[in-house]
Amino acid sequence: FFQAEDGIRDRSPSRGLGDVYKRQVNTLLRQSLINLKYRDRIIFDGYPRNVDEANNLEVILKEFNQTIGHTIFLNVSRDIIEKRIMGRMTCEKCNMTLNEYFNKEQIELHPCGVEHLKKRKDDNLDIVISRYDTYMSSTKPVLDFYSKNSNFTEIDGAGEIDQITNKINEILKV
Repeated sequence: FFQAEDGIRDRSPSRGLGDVYKRQVNTLLRQSLINLKYRDRIIFDGYPRNVDEANNLEVILKEFNQTIGHTIFLNVSRDIIEKRIMGRMTCEKCNMTLNEYFNKEQIELHPCGVEHLKKRKDDNLDIVISRYDTYMSSTKPVLDFYSKNSNFTEIDGAGEIDQITNKINEILKV
């Protein structure tokens, strides 16, 4: 979400930055909202991550007479999430991302060669379970916070990327 001067990227308060993180996010939000180029066209992907951040976002939006136009939730089962993360492979030559569970034929035929497909070190089951547990305890309540609004839409995130993209584009009227 942001690149801090010290090189720390997208750290949440639970990772030890607390007030520094909050101030940096608030500054970025205000800079974006005051800039007419971005105003009314901001997409928050992965933010807010907890109810405190959701409340904070609402306060800042109110300062600028702005509201959230749409909240989109991509609903994906834990099983699919595990397979997407555990099976993710990226080509070190062309940066194409494939999945060993969902793209077997494309992996075999990859023009750069299978030997160039690498997995991330943090794509292991323990980390996937930890991320999911964090999501359930911290981020899921944010969905409950926004789901009461009429602009909340849930999409089946297990579908094909093109299908999901088309549904999002319909909602956003892109």
